[in-house]
Amino acid sequence: ASYQVERKADGSLIFKSTDLSWTSNTQATEVKIGAIIYQIQINAVTGEYRLIASETVQTSEPFVILNGLKYSIASYDGSRFEIVRGPDHYIQKTDGTVEIAGAIYNLSFDAAASRWSFVRAIDIRSSLPAVELGGINYKIEQPAAGDYALVTPDGIHIAFDKNKSIFEIGHVIYDVISNAVTGQVTFTRRSLFNAAGNSIHLLGKDFSVQQSGDGTFILTSGSLSYTSYKPSANQHRLRIGYFTYDVFKDSLDDHLILRERNYPAAPAPIDPALARQLAQEVFWESMADVNKDGVIDGRDRSALYDSNNAGNVLTTDLNRDGRPATQDYADELIVAAMIDKAKLLRKLDVNQDNFLDANDIARYQRYLTDGVRVDLNGDGKSDNEDLAFLDRMVVQENFKNRLRERINT
Repeated sequence: ASYQVERKADGSLIFKSTDLSWTSNTQATEVKIGAIIYQIQINAVTGEYRLIASETVQTSEPFVILNGLKYSIASYDGSRFEIVRGPDHYIQKTDGTVEIAGAIYNLSFDAAASRWSFVRAIDIRSSLPAVELGGINYKIEQPAAGDYALVTPDGIHIAFDKNKSIFEIGHVIYDVISNAVTGQVTFTRRSLFNAAGNSIHLLGKDFSVQQSGDGTFILTSGSLSYTSYKPSANQHRLRIGYFTYDVFKDSLDDHLILRERNYPAAPAPIDPALARQLAQEVFWESMADVNKDGVIDGRDRSALYDSNNAGNVLTTDLNRDGRPATQDYADELIVAAMIDKAKLLRKLDVNQDNFLDANDIARYQRYLTDGVRVDLNGDGKSDNEDLAFLDRMVVQENFKNRLRERINT
């Protein structure tokens, strides 16, 4: 059986298995589970538990009950015995032990009393508690009270910052909260970061913070420098590698606050095949903007063949088959398809704010209520089918936006 161990306020331990539980003495030195009394040992360094006991079963009959099952006892070679249950035969070894259904017993026979004794030494060791962070399973050690260490599958130890109560693993910070009563440890991935004065700790580095006259921020660490940007009047963001942050200023003292976008990642109600298609679409959109002006239109189609790009595989081989657009019409077809998709998205942007989101769905619902006819899906009608189509496209574009913000281009 496996047990979950919790420590009570009085110092005793509770051992739980499914809906059953057993409580140790307050000194946490022994616990009775079923009919067996176990001695408890706790490793002061790792916090591992060890239960030690000895189980003895005696019988004067030519059979024995072990773990609720009945076995017959027969002589094997004059000095050893054979334990039998149906087709299963367990023969005593020369050292006096016999392994029965995975359990090892010391088997002896008292001829004077005509009695067999089966003695099983029980030594149960707990595995270290573990936690999965970022897809990696870490063992948790506790070298001392209030201190922890994470151990990777390769045996690498990651130290705990006791002053800040955090683990910093690569670019990610986990805040750690320990329940002194239950011993439960909670790890919370940090996604909100506050500057202290003119510095902020982010992605494993200390950055100095400087605000520009236009309200944007410049973060600098050594030779690295990143500047926030404003994609719209009400949006302010910072991009560092494949991490994107919303940028705020504290309402009290104006210090910088960064909130990681797309964390926790919202589940996308789309199947894997569509996800692959949308990922391919993000790539094609990036490639189809041949002149890199941020808009996919007829000028990109012309740019495939102008003198600056003609024959250039890097800029015009959109399908990556090794041939430039001048030798492969498929590249122009990709641009044409992305132009059509861009036109559709502009049409679906019902409130014309350059973002496809729930606000467009709400606006189109009002259109339907008010009798305003706008055909979105191209079937010549304006109805709930258009609304459902818009809803699906909002989900897909949201998925693509999350991909874009994770791709370091």
